[in-house]
Amino acid sequence: MNREADYLVAVKENRPTLYADLQDLFPTGAPAVDYGTTLNKRHGRVERRECWVLTDPDSLVYLQERQSWPGLKAVVKVVSQRATPAGVSAATRYNLSSCSAPAAQLLAGVRSHWSIENSLHWSLDVNFREDQCRVRKGHDAQNLATLRQMAHNLLKRENTLKIGIQGKRLNPGWREDYLLKVLLS
Repeated sequence: MNREADYLVAVKENRPTLYADLQDLFPTGAPAVDYGTTLNKRHGRVERRECWVLTDPDSLVYLQERQSWPGLKAVVKVVSQRATPAGVSAATRYNLSSCSAPAAQLLAGVRSHWSIENSLHWSLDVNFREDQCRVRKGHDAQNLATLRQMAHNLLKRENTLKIGIQGKRLNPGWREDYLLKVLLS
C-alpha cells in the first residue's frame, strides 16, 4: 500500500550493525554533506544541536542493500551538546529518512519527534505511573504498555468531561455511563 508519506526513523544502539554502519558513513570532512545548527538558551542551560545530512547515492545504496530501507534518500547525524551549571553533556544520534530535505528541516523533524515522545512518556508516567511498573515476565510489560497507551488515547479523545487525564482515568471506575462514553469515543 503506497501512502506517499516520508519517514524519519531514529536508529539506536540496539541495532549494532546498522548503528556501526552509520557511524562509518560520517568520517571527518565527508563530502556530499548538508549542515545545519541551532542554539537555544533557556532555563539555565545552553543547548547546541548540529545536524549533518548525507545524501551520497553510493553510501545510501550500501545501506539499502544491507538493511532494506525502501525509499532511503538521506542519513542524518545529530550531535546535541548541553551546558548547564552542573557540567556539559553530549549525545550523538542517527536517523534514516526517505526525504532529502535540507539539514535545518530534518533537524526540526528530529526535535519534534522527541517532543512528542517526551510529552507522551510524561503523561503515561504521571497519569498511569508507568515508570513504577515492575512487571518483567514474558510479554507482560509490553502488553501493559500497549493497554496504557490505548487507555490514554481513549481518554484524550473523550471530550465531554472537562478535566485532566488523571480525573478522566478515575471516573470510569465510579460511573458506568462515563465508562461507556470513553469506550465509544
